[in-house]
Amino acid sequence: MTRPNAIPLAPARLAEFVSDGFHGSMEWIAETLQRRAEPSTLWPEVRSIVVLAMNYGPDHDPRDILEKRNRGAISVYAQNRDYHDVMKGRLKEIAGKLV
Repeated sequence: MTRPNAIPLAPARLAEFVSDGFHGSMEWIAETLQRRAEPSTLWPEVRSIVVLAMNYGPDHDPRDILEKRNRGAISVYAQNRDYHDVMKGRLKEIAGKLV
């Protein structure tokens, strides 16, 4: 949990990230830059931000397959459900307990 202004350099760093092209083909990042840089733009009454993370990796080392030259490797992100859907479900569970 943190304050919305806990990282004063975040807006400038995000703008630099986009101007350097590090967002790649994800144009939505550039298009929503302002509201992502300043949480109060999205919600003026914001006082706190809850930061959550979830380990979405497999139970095994995904690099092991690379040593098996006779087999193809599927990227880890493509082996499971879309993380957007997984995270959304988990966030809704948490939100339901907070309300």
